[in-house]
Amino acid sequence: MSARTGWLISALLLMSGALAACRNASAAAPPPTLTPTPMSTPLATLPPTLAPGSADNPIRFLIVSDTTGRAANAAVAALADALQAETGLTVDVALVSSDRDAVEALCNAFDGPPALALVSAPGYSAAAALNCGLPLFLLSDDVDSVSRELVFIASGESGISSLAGLAGSTFCRLSANDLMTWQVPALWMLADGLPPTSTLIAVTDVPSLDALVEQVASGDCDAAALALDDFERSGTPELEADITRLPSTLDLPLGVVVAARELPLGVREAISEALSVFGRTAAGADALETLAGAAGIVPYTADALADWDGFIARTGIDFASFQG
Repeated sequence: MSARTGWLISALLLMSGALAACRNASAAAPPPTLTPTPMSTPLATLPPTLAPGSADNPIRFLIVSDTTGRAANAAVAALADALQAETGLTVDVALVSSDRDAVEALCNAFDGPPALALVSAPGYSAAAALNCGLPLFLLSDDVDSVSRELVFIASGESGISSLAGLAGSTFCRLSANDLMTWQVPALWMLADGLPPTSTLIAVTDVPSLDALVEQVASGDCDAAALALDDFERSGTPELEADITRLPSTLDLPLGVVVAARELPLGVREAISEALSVFGRTAAGADALETLAGAAGIVPYTADALADWDGFIARTGIDFASFQG
């Protein structure tokens, strides 16, 4: 008998003995006694679920805007009143200073107040990356365009003729928080493999768009970026003679109305219809101009932001960690 077979037999014998002991123990056990059934403890009563848009659970509509004052307050009130009149839902419209605040509200709608937000194009990208929002509308201008064309300009004496030529240059902007003259141009540089922190040797803040164009024309700054329509407004023939407009352009969406994914379909549809109606009124046009510098809104359609999405993908930035 091999050692392996002997071990198996020994194991089986031990198991047989254990089973026999169990049977003997079972036979010697006293009969069971009756015991009272314990009383169950009732579960705590859960509070009723509040319908989105009810008086006790209003929908938050956050608008990213730097507009303040009486006109802004009137526009906010007009929008809230119009949405409630059209839908019967309670909507609290509020202005916030950054996309970060709006995106946080969209993401917190999972277990917090229902939310909508009007955000910039990068804000939309952050909400999409975090799976927190669904686009409903795009802002439009007075000719129904939903984007602005962004351009780079360079001093004639710098010799810069393409984005690659920005290496080792000085750059002018309005501020680190300005969307058109810094945040989106910086993304644009990243998408072209030109990280601003290692590409530019200096960045200078200037007080206005006119000053920005003048600084580039004079050669005090090698380059800058701004909306094409702003350049055409600020640039005189004399200034433009000393400026090179680089051939690359970028279409920047004017803004996106985004709904939290948790907002029920019926509520989203009601809000969408109410926004469409409001946007076609004189009061709606005034409110959009005051709060967002827009003339109207256009319903979002599939792939309407595909070019922008592709651009963001090329930057290599993880927009799920967006801070705004």
